[in-house]
Order: sequence, then C-alpha cells, then structure tokens
Amino acid sequence: MLYFLSFQIEFKLQQGKTFCFDEDVPRGAKIYLTFGASQLQTQPYVNFSLLEPDQTPNYQRGVNANDSVSHTAFRSGIHKLCFTAAESTQQNISRDVFIEMEQTIVVHNFDDKFEAANQANLLSQAVISEQDYAKERVRELENASQRMNRAMIFTVVFSIFAAWATVLSQNSWLAVQIRKRM
Repeated sequence: MLYFLSFQIEFKLQQGKTFCFDEDVPRGAKIYLTFGASQLQTQPYVNFSLLEPDQTPNYQRGVNANDSVSHTAFRSGIHKLCFTAAESTQQNISRDVFIEMEQTIVVHNFDDKFEAANQANLLSQAVISEQDYAKERVRELENASQRMNRAMIFTVVFSIFAAWATVLSQNSWLAVQIRKRM
C-alpha cells in the first residue's frame, strides 16, 4: 500500500454556512476525513458532501464531533468537498473543523501495480508543483517585504532631508531679518 498525505486544513464554520473546496483525487484513492472540535460540542453535526468531477453527488453524510468518514473515489478528477454546519437554536455558534485528507492507493493484483505506480507518480508531481508554488509565493512575499523596507528607508531619509532643509531655510530667513534691522 502506498500512502500520501495530501493536506491538512483547519477552519471555523458558522452555523448554517457552507465551506467548499476542490481537490484532485485519482480513481481508487481512499479518502479518510476526520472532524473534530476544540471542545466538546453539543451543537448539531456538520454535513459533509462529496461531488464527482461532473458535479453529481457521490457521498453525503452528517458528521458529529470526533467522527470520521472513509470513502473510495470511483473516478479520477477534481472532486468538490463541501461542509455545511447545521442550524442551532443557540445564537452565533461556530464549529472548529480540523480535516486531514489522506490519499492511499491500494494494489490488489499485478495488473493494478502499473496504474498504482502512475497514480503515485501523478501525486508526487502534484506535491512537487504545490511546493514550487509555495516557494514562489514565499519569494514574492520576501520581495514585497524588501520593497517595503526600501520604501521605509527612502521615506526616513527624505524626511531627514526635508527637516534639514526647513531648518536651513528658517535660519537663512532669520539671518536676513536680522540684517534688515541692523
């Protein structure tokens, strides 16, 4: 069995609100999702639904706190995962949702090994591309930080020159005024 951890996500879900995201899942991958909370919950459950790449519903279930969901993807492609917090009689209740999604590829016989190797290769390429994107984003943030630092230094230097010019012009004006009175 090959094991890949795709992602971990944490978000706060207000009652009655829905949070959806897309994930590329290969055919035959087993998806494990867990829902937990930072404290014991007496609130209603969170409804979890999984949509196929063509947006047809594949799986739907109400998930209580510290419950887990396991599902096998039947088709490759971008699946939509949606979470909806059920309504509560209490006001402004939000749930802390922690999700770990694992994609595993199970090889049942020799013929599946080639497809499993291809899926493993695709998953590793996806991880590499996500890491490249993260590196590029970090690089962009560092560049933005450096530009901000340069702008701050320029502003400070310009302010010092402006203050110096103001003092010099005041001193010159005072000198002219004193000469006029003499």
